[in-house]
Amino acid sequence: MLTTYLFARRRTGRLHAFLIALGAQLKRMREERRAVIELSHLSDHQLRDIGISRAEIDHAVQHGRDRFQ
Repeated sequence: MLTTYLFARRRTGRLHAFLIALGAQLKRMREERRAVIELSHLSDHQLRDIGISRAEIDHAVQHGRDRFQ
């Protein structure tokens, strides 16, 4: 009986950790999408001022300012 309880508890812990990780991933994806939308609304001149082109928006949001390294 104790073994079943410990197994269930361990399994619940893994499920909880998975759900927390999934929630964090979804939050990060929403934040990245929001950043892409905000940068897409900037003019080409404004994008040049911050050092990226329109074609680099997705990469810049996902990887920072590093240029395709």
